[in-house]
Amino acid sequence: MERILFAYRGLFQCWSYTVSHGQLLFRSTKSPERKTQVDVVFKDVRSVSLRTVLRDFELLETDVDPERVIRETPVRFFVVRGQDYEGTVVAGTVVHDEGDHEYHEDSSLLQRVPAK
Repeated sequence: MERILFAYRGLFQCWSYTVSHGQLLFRSTKSPERKTQVDVVFKDVRSVSLRTVLRDFELLETDVDPERVIRETPVRFFVVRGQDYEGTVVAGTVVHDEGDHEYHEDSSLLQRVPAK
């Protein structure tokens, strides 16, 4: 069974992936069509099958994980849909934020590892 978690219109790019905390950031910067920036961050990422650039971003969660990618820890199976495209992410969680952020700003959703 699938359920829509959220959806945004616009151009999204794979902005970063960090090994620390397995964090994958997709970002849609401000544009004439939307005056806000949108960040979508997957955390504890185990598997990704996505394009690096997506037109529109609709996130669905499904109970079905046909390959049983990870058995030992709880993860969720997400479906990402854009215009003429569908991909998947297996991760612990996903968070998103829409706000008046600037292109160069770090995402407030990413966990930082303190310097030693």
